This record gives sequence, structure tokens and C-alpha cells, in this order.
Amino acid sequence: MPAQDLVALVDRIVTNKAGRKVDMESCLDLCELVKMRTGNARPVITSILSYVNGFDNRRSFFALNLLETLMLNGGFPVRFLVSRKESLNELARRFPAAPRKKPDTVEDYILLLLAKWSRSLGERSARKEEYTNFILISELLRSKGMLLWVF
Repeated sequence: MPAQDLVALVDRIVTNKAGRKVDMESCLDLCELVKMRTGNARPVITSILSYVNGFDNRRSFFALNLLETLMLNGGFPVRFLVSRKESLNELARRFPAAPRKKPDTVEDYILLLLAKWSRSLGERSARKEEYTNFILISELLRSKGMLLWVF
């Protein structure tokens, strides 16, 4: 399947007009399609991150749900692409320079995912040298005053 079809599938999942829930069947189908060919992961991740930094919180939340599903089921290529500095900087771009008084749910969800990934991949993984960027971005956000989740 060409990469533009996968990006169209990401668009359809994130802009779900049918309901208030993420279509998990489509998410898992996308994971299987990404796992088939390694080169498919980059445009998919780029498209998801563009939605995360959008103005619509609902779409951002759906995109983060899709990203979490891809991290769980997409295999090493997806995890490696998300752990790169460019991808993590895109996630961190969502945060303001100083912490807000009223927390944003999308920012909280990003912090939750980063804490989960830095703990499971950055500290406990067999390939933890490749996932150190999760720990670095968590420390950067903590130094900015963002409260990270603790497991």
C-alpha cells in the first residue's frame, strides 16, 4: 500500500466524525499495514504529529491514541522513529514556555505517554541505548516545570 494511502487512513482515523471514540479496528489495521513495509512508518508518524500540534483538542487526542497504539503494535521501526529527537521535539512543541495554571488534557496525555515510554523503553528495554531520547525529553519538560507522571 502506498504511503499516501496510509496517510489518508490516518486522516480518516483522526478526523473521526462518527463518534467520540477512536476506531480501534482501523488503528490496528494501520499498525499491520505499517509493519508490512518499514518505509511506511515515517509519513504516518509525521502525519500523526501534525495532528497532535493542531488546534482541535479532539483530533489531537485521537492522534495521540493512534500514536500510542502504533507504539504498542507497530514494532521496532515505529518505536525508533518516535524516539528520534525530531519526533519528540514535535511533541514538546505543544507545551508553552511556562506551565499553565489550568492543565490541558492533551498536554497531560503527552506527559503520560512520555513517562510511560521513558520508563518502559528508556529504562527497562533491552535496547535502551536507542531510546535514551525519551528520558532526555522528560527531563527537559521537567526542567520547564511540567509535572510528569510517576509510575
